[in-house]
Amino acid sequence: MIKRRDISLDMISGFLIILVILYHAAQWSGLSNTATCHKIVYAFFYLMPWFYFKAGYFHNAEHSFKKTVKTSLIPLILILILGSIIGLLIMLPGIIRNGGGFTEAIVLPVIQLFKQGAVLNNPPLWFILSLFFVKHIIFVITKFNDKIIVASILIFATIGFIQHYYWPDIAIGAHKALPIGVSFALFGFINKKHALSKVLKHLNLIAFMATIFSAVLFTSYVHVHFNELRVGYYWVYIVNSALAIISLVWLAPKLVWKPMCWVGKRTLIFFVIHWPIFYITFYICRILNWPLKGWIFFLILSVSAVIGSVILAKFITRNHILKLVTYIFLLNKANINRLIVLRTTIITKLVNKN
Repeated sequence: MIKRRDISLDMISGFLIILVILYHAAQWSGLSNTATCHKIVYAFFYLMPWFYFKAGYFHNAEHSFKKTVKTSLIPLILILILGSIIGLLIMLPGIIRNGGGFTEAIVLPVIQLFKQGAVLNNPPLWFILSLFFVKHIIFVITKFNDKIIVASILIFATIGFIQHYYWPDIAIGAHKALPIGVSFALFGFINKKHALSKVLKHLNLIAFMATIFSAVLFTSYVHVHFNELRVGYYWVYIVNSALAIISLVWLAPKLVWKPMCWVGKRTLIFFVIHWPIFYITFYICRILNWPLKGWIFFLILSVSAVIGSVILAKFITRNHILKLVTYIFLLNKANINRLIVLRTTIITKLVNKN
């Protein structure tokens, strides 16, 4: 029996990826430090934990490591490489115009990849890299029983707490996001395994009210990429995010909107492509002598990035990426077979010669 995908979760992801694009557009247009932007960011504090939660929710613990590599891990690496190349090609004219050479074009982006978790030319890709490692970790942990999984959720959250307070300046790039990422991915796995939203259906309304109450009175926000507490308290942020996600899983089926579900199934494409679209839009606006700061520029960036991402996501799907992975696997398998045949032939000739 084939299990039907819960598209309501895709709808949430679609809505949140649009918010990610809007926030990045605010950064480009110089609006990210305004009081309005801060209020919106703090209101959607659970945004990044949600994407890790969803990764764990759809994780299949019955898959072998080989199948997990083929269907999940290699596609992520291909997306990371593709996004980095696209970002580099977009930035290359500016690098050349400013007299930059090999160091600025290739070396610095690679260094930045290790320090920040993403290349300079497409920084949102830090999430793709962190997700790659999160999937490795939860593959191992989900092979154990529920007690170990729940303990792991608490352990990784504690590691995040310790890292933030005692080693805040450690430069490990996207790896700073791993404690929160693994915690919420495992939380998503447990939620799916035991259908917690249904088991606790009588408490869902209470969880929703507790989310609103706690988020308003104990506002807390952690910048997940750098595991940096910006407002409130670290553990309050973890609890608030968990409560918010439980509330979202409960509310989403009542608010399903298919266009947003379509976007939610293609969030990785949106992650990869919206930043390069910002560059293209920036260059066009500069040529046309349009404003490069403020609300008008924010609106231009947002509309162009959303529309551009939708168009590309329509033609580049997960199936295309999986087909490419399959081709690579078959190619490697063919090469291995050729080596085996060659080795056998050489050995046979040596034996016959002797």
